[in-house]
Amino acid sequence: MGIDVEAYYLNPKVSEEIIDYSRGRWIALECESKGDKRIFVRYWSKGGQPLRVGSKEDLEKILGRFKALKPRAIYATIHIYKSLENVEEPSLILNTTPIWDIDVKPEDWSYALQAGKIIVALLHSEGVTESVYLKWSGRGLHVHVHEGAFSKELRSKHHPLDMVPPLCVVPWSLGVGPFYVEFVHL
Repeated sequence: MGIDVEAYYLNPKVSEEIIDYSRGRWIALECESKGDKRIFVRYWSKGGQPLRVGSKEDLEKILGRFKALKPRAIYATIHIYKSLENVEEPSLILNTTPIWDIDVKPEDWSYALQAGKIIVALLHSEGVTESVYLKWSGRGLHVHVHEGAFSKELRSKHHPLDMVPPLCVVPWSLGVGPFYVEFVHL
């Protein structure tokens, strides 16, 4: 018997986290795949408004509206928007949450932890110590830096899309560690 996805996402502990993280962000539902094609719903209808979650009612409405597509996961963009009326317009991006996505095969989960530890250590060496958090993803680990970690001075000089230095995580052989990780300074 599979998990009741709607009940899971509407559990108060889960829904509160989703709502808190998703405020001002564009939402996508990943629904049951069709063969090997992943299905994502990002708008209420073709040409309609982007999906968004600001309350439990919003979450209930989205899950109910797309129930027939069998939602299995909820994603939120790394961007926080001034307005979600036109998510394709970069000038409406207020802030960006830097995230490094470490994907591995499920049986290689320990390599995701190794890479995550290296990234966290590098962030600490750059002075980012209190704003880093980790989340498990379906195929590995996400390392986040809270979007509020950057000073107003830095944010005034750079667009949110340009503020995050790239990070390279390159496996030495076919996606299995050891890893080489370095920051590339702008």
